[in-house]
Amino acid sequence: MKRTLIIGATANPTRYAYLAAQKLRNYGHPILLLGRRKGSALGEEIHLEKTDWEDVDTVTLYINPSH
Repeated sequence: MKRTLIIGATANPTRYAYLAAQKLRNYGHPILLLGRRKGSALGEEIHLEKTDWEDVDTVTLYINPSH
């Protein structure tokens, strides 16, 4: 199954990016996390720099317009 890249990922469970990651995982979708702060969410590492990921089907953005 192709993965979903979540840009703006966070380890804070009250944020929409975290809730989206949680929903995707609950429905069996693999996720990749890209954020501004080091950490992990739902057992996945939050990457700080973009990487050449393969098999990414969907990209979601949870970022402030100023960024």
